[in-house]
Amino acid sequence: MTSDLALQDAEDEFNEAREWAICHDAAILVIAGYSRDLAIKKATEIFGTQQEAENDPTGTIGTLAEAQSPNMQAGRKAQVNAIAQSLHSEYFE
Repeated sequence: MTSDLALQDAEDEFNEAREWAICHDAAILVIAGYSRDLAIKKATEIFGTQQEAENDPTGTIGTLAEAQSPNMQAGRKAQVNAIAQSLHSEYFE
């Protein structure tokens, strides 16, 4: 049972990190003009492509545009964090 609990804990940690990574990227996309729904969809796709890139022995997937997280504009960290929190509450809780 201890092994099962450790596995469950690891899965929970991964899922939480996944959710926050998606919300962070989505928040940047919202600031760039995407709707909240489209931003979450796009950020989820980005995360999936990044996961594929980690398992790509050639390393080419990681260079594709669809594997790149959006860049946060300077001075927008607090705004990105606030939007990410709101998105997390709306889409993942």
